[in-house]
Amino acid sequence: AKKELGWEPTISFEELVKEMVDSDIKAAQHAA
Repeated sequence: AKKELGWEPTISFEELVKEMVDSDIKAAQHAA
């Protein structure tokens, strides 16, 4: 499942959250 989503198996939870937050911020800026 992780590979399907493009996540590295060794990624830490904090890194995962950071990536999600960065994506949300970029999406919000793009929509604004």
